[in-house]
Amino acid sequence: MNQIHEIDFSNIRVAEILAEAEAQDIDWLPAHRDRILERAANPRAMTGFCLPWGKTHDKVRLRPGELSVWGGFNAHNKTTLVSQVALNIAQFAPVGIASLEMELEDTAVLLGSLAAGVSTPAQQWVNEFLTWSDNRISIYDRLDAVKPEIALACVYHMAANLGCKFIVLDSMMMCSVCDDSERERKFVSTLSGIAKMLKCHIALVHHMRKPPQKDESYIPNKFDFLGSSHITNLAMSVFICWHDKAKAEELEMAERTGDSVDDEKPDQLLVVAKQRHGKFEGRINLWQHESRQFTGNNYRRAQHIEVRQLETPA
Repeated sequence: MNQIHEIDFSNIRVAEILAEAEAQDIDWLPAHRDRILERAANPRAMTGFCLPWGKTHDKVRLRPGELSVWGGFNAHNKTTLVSQVALNIAQFAPVGIASLEMELEDTAVLLGSLAAGVSTPAQQWVNEFLTWSDNRISIYDRLDAVKPEIALACVYHMAANLGCKFIVLDSMMMCSVCDDSERERKFVSTLSGIAKMLKCHIALVHHMRKPPQKDESYIPNKFDFLGSSHITNLAMSVFICWHDKAKAEELEMAERTGDSVDDEKPDQLLVVAKQRHGKFEGRINLWQHESRQFTGNNYRRAQHIEVRQLETPA
């Protein structure tokens, strides 16, 4: 796991770099003839990174050059879900994680548990996982709010200098832009520009408004995100994380009493609320293993990454 400090990217001028790149992208339509004819002959196919669950592979992809937004109420597993997605992608391409709401050690332990598929992996396994993660997972060692230009420079550094193809920024609330809708718009627009220019996928985690009457049985939609509509409008994909708190309480009670619980109901929903270049929008049912890993069915068979057998990504 590669640790990143602010000194690595404090002098990056993201706005100037993006402005220069945008100027180079402007030309008359016939100048792009080959690309257009290629697309006309071969319509857009299902490409990009898969989610960890096989049943989603023909429905949802995380494409390079795009920004996705991941939201949910507090304690509805936003960080866990996006971490599992990042870990899955790390088997095939370098990823970057800027988790401003969790200490580096906690993020690494979560990743280790998800990778092992057990709640408390052995120290030796964690050590081997860390060795495997070298040049696969970079992480920003910062637990605090940051200025928006620092957050943007961090993401740019991960993509441009470390070659990360999937980058998690968790969360937007920690990037000092949520007090002004225009600052929000510029921030999200710049993230989208970085993704497009450097051909990486950026996953931005954001919070949602409290549910009506504080009723967490309410399943939110893309209009429930905190802040302006620019956030979801500028994103190519929008995902909503919703945890069935009532079922979780039933499961906890059943462990004490020995009663049965209707386990056909999912523990967790991952709602695809928007997918601009994909036809599927709807709910993905998930069940949680004791390792915190989410599985695609109620058998709860966790996946295990063989850290010794995977080769270094190109």
